[in-house]
Amino acid sequence: MSQSRVTTAQVQSRQLSSRQTTSARATTTNAAKAKQDRIPDSRKVRDQDYTNQCAERVFNFFTDKGYDGLLPSIKDLQTGIILKTFIDMISFLINLLDVQIAPPTDFKDPNQIMTFLNTIQTQLSYPETNQIKQTELKSISSAITWRKFMLLLSWLTN
Repeated sequence: MSQSRVTTAQVQSRQLSSRQTTSARATTTNAAKAKQDRIPDSRKVRDQDYTNQCAERVFNFFTDKGYDGLLPSIKDLQTGIILKTFIDMISFLINLLDVQIAPPTDFKDPNQIMTFLNTIQTQLSYPETNQIKQTELKSISSAITWRKFMLLLSWLTN
């Protein structure tokens, strides 16, 4: 009888292990599908010259479209701007695109800002590899982080 219980316990253990393995495979398969669904970004995102060209294009675009907000200089667009100015510029672009996405009402609430940016990035199919993360909001003006923000502005102007 003792042998029967051990065998049953072993069988149950194997079944559980099998379910976990199957679940892990499904998760891996889902992750692989999600990666395949991502839109690749063919831009030279790590090239500083490319980022500088993006800044010039963004500046010219906003000038041509009659942006009435505080427009940063090309130099500022190459090195980084404050979050509020960035959100104002994004809001202007969203209005031009005639997309119904409400801008944040509280520029000090990172959750509102992130919801706004995530909605834009998702609805407009922005390349996954360059999506902005909430932790990057605090360091928007740092050289490495600013590049992602500039790339989003540039992508929206194209």
